[in-house]
Amino acid sequence: MDILLGTKQVLSQKNIKKLKILEMNTDELNSFLWEFKSENFIPTTELTNEIYEKKEDSLEEFLWDQLRFLKIGRLEKEICRYFAESLDDKGYLNISLNAAARKFKTTIFKVKEAKETLETLEPAGIGAGNLKEAIIIQSRNHEELKKISPKIWDDILNMRLDRAAIKLGISVTALKDLIAPVRNFISYPRRDFASKKARIQSSDIMISNELILTLDKRYEYQFDGGELSQFLSRKKLKEIDSINLALEARRKTLLNIAHFILEKQRKFFCGGYMVPLKLSDVAGELELHISTISRACKDKILEYNCKQYKLNDFFVGEAGKGCSSQRLSVEIQKLVDAEDKFNPYSDEEIRKRLEEKDTVVARRTVTKYRERLGILKGRLRKNYE
Repeated sequence: MDILLGTKQVLSQKNIKKLKILEMNTDELNSFLWEFKSENFIPTTELTNEIYEKKEDSLEEFLWDQLRFLKIGRLEKEICRYFAESLDDKGYLNISLNAAARKFKTTIFKVKEAKETLETLEPAGIGAGNLKEAIIIQSRNHEELKKISPKIWDDILNMRLDRAAIKLGISVTALKDLIAPVRNFISYPRRDFASKKARIQSSDIMISNELILTLDKRYEYQFDGGELSQFLSRKKLKEIDSINLALEARRKTLLNIAHFILEKQRKFFCGGYMVPLKLSDVAGELELHISTISRACKDKILEYNCKQYKLNDFFVGEAGKGCSSQRLSVEIQKLVDAEDKFNPYSDEEIRKRLEEKDTVVARRTVTKYRERLGILKGRLRKNYE
């Protein structure tokens, strides 16, 4: 009984490792292999610098590069770095200043001082906790806009222009002229950063203009157990064998999925739209469980024509019935580009117009894709001139 249980546990551990390796993207696999090499003192000739390429800076590193050259105290720098490492996916800062003060055992005044320093850095709006704060931070670079108080910005962002104009002592027409530059503000900090120094994830799959498919060269890597047997234990050599098997299974699975995508999305690669596909389609074709396909696609990048696409973008998810993520983004952008600038569409109006084109989505999905495209809300896109 104990022997059978032990065998099941070993098999389970092997399968867990296999699934974890399958989920890893190229960069994560690099880190995993490098750490394994280091922990087991495998000679550096086994893994060359070509296998481990330097990553591009992240947003946090980009901010830290700016902070390094500021003439501020060590504590203020450390608090700023803590803020930089606490940004969410949009680049917003949503942590308690009191919590930061407790963490660094300092006063709230010192924490606020550090936050103000962070707000002076690039990209525009960094340090903001929401859209309103991002606009206020950016307005500081405008002589007239910086005079507007946060409470009045509440009125403006909620289109209570009459009330805001009265508080400012100007006409509504003058207020519209005053806030016109807001249309050019970015809605969240990471959007501006993406065009400057976004971290570039290594591509797992490459498709050439001639539609020839290749995998990243690191997918071919295997540990040479024969050469390592002289200084590694039998147990460790078995672990290396299991890693090699997992690497090969990962390579074959990704290659088969990539061939499936290339075949089914040929119209897209020739200049058309993506065809709506489901993970179950590829699972059925490859005779694999859908959870295996989901793990294999997770965080993987396909590169074509100098552009990177998430592998999951080729499959229908929340985008809606009969529509891929890429096509939904294109359709929303087209509607916004063609709208009446004096009476722009709300998210609900965009949803209705998409429905007229047989693309059924929820309003919250429109909102998510609009924000992902870096497009402001309808009331903030309105042209008053």
